[in-house]
Amino acid sequence: MYLLLGLGKANESIKRYLEKRNVNFYIYDDNLLGYDELNDDLLDKVSIVIKSPGIDNEHFLIKYFKNKSIKIITDLEFYFLNRLYNPFTVIITGTNGKSSTVKLIRHLIGEGVVCGNIGDSVCNYLECDQPIIIEVSSYMAEYCFNSKANILGFINIYPNHLRHHHDFDSYLNSKLNLINGDNDQLVYINSINKNLFKGYIVSYYDYLKNYINIDFKYKDNAMLAITIALNYGINLEIILKRLKTFEFLEHRLEEFFKYKDVVFVNDSKSTNIYALNCALDFYKDKNIILIAGGKLKEEDVKLKKYQNIKKIYLYGENKLFLRDKLYKYNTNIHVFDNLDNVISNIDDFYNIDIVLFSPASESFDQFNNFEERGKYFKKIVLNKFQNML
Repeated sequence: MYLLLGLGKANESIKRYLEKRNVNFYIYDDNLLGYDELNDDLLDKVSIVIKSPGIDNEHFLIKYFKNKSIKIITDLEFYFLNRLYNPFTVIITGTNGKSSTVKLIRHLIGEGVVCGNIGDSVCNYLECDQPIIIEVSSYMAEYCFNSKANILGFINIYPNHLRHHHDFDSYLNSKLNLINGDNDQLVYINSINKNLFKGYIVSYYDYLKNYINIDFKYKDNAMLAITIALNYGINLEIILKRLKTFEFLEHRLEEFFKYKDVVFVNDSKSTNIYALNCALDFYKDKNIILIAGGKLKEEDVKLKKYQNIKKIYLYGENKLFLRDKLYKYNTNIHVFDNLDNVISNIDDFYNIDIVLFSPASESFDQFNNFEERGKYFKKIVLNKFQNML
């Protein structure tokens, strides 16, 4: 008997699938009433637990079923165990840039569906025979043991979600679950993470750099997408033409407004210091005002030192923590409580090319998610500066 633990987006799609096939199952969700009440008789009938990715490993039922050696899976494992067809399948995982990469792969191959951690749950496509490109988070991967992806791409791996995984090794191992040892599975990694994959058979995509040169915001990720499109059988000339027409996702190095000669960039998807460093790499030839801050997450802050960062504005719950960490890189730091106060106090753009909003922090101190944060940043910038043109 299945137990759906948590009724988020992923398990909702599995619920519909099981109901359609008249398969018996239980539902338990801490926040919902009207579903199955726990008792010993019910618990004894459970043979497989389908865990919503967001459920913490410290949840009392996870501990209970682990102690009973009951199988625990997520929607990704359920997909591979129950899909009707075996379509061309790509999994993209990593720390930063997954969503843009899966969207780019879909754009370059010209067909298929994108799902998983972005958009629909993968289990909405159990009867899909089109190519399927799945963005996989560490939460999805940690209970997936039968990955049947034709191509598995690791775009980058840095410490992240350590409140859930507790340490980097556990975070990394959750993603390594996706390597199935099948000789037919192609595995591509980013060159900066080669040392993490010792002992595995790994194919590299870096050789492409010797043959093509592209001007792209996320160059390494684009190289991976190009490699996958080539494997799919798309001609390189067609790939390069399609690359030029790709529309980047909102909140990822989004150049949304120009005030005189200064470009405002919304990079609200930047939720850790590694994402910020990627943004700084991209704008390394521009003079920058940096805006950062958000939910306090006391992690190592190793900012790449760039002379082109002229001023830093910090806000949010971690503003003082970041100030103390960043002072060794730049002493021209201004601290405010919120984004409104930051924008209200930015008025000197002498010798500035870019105002970069790349928080390097989660959004949950003042916003529900990074999308809400990015939209709010754009709104207050436009409200102030559009009227001044």
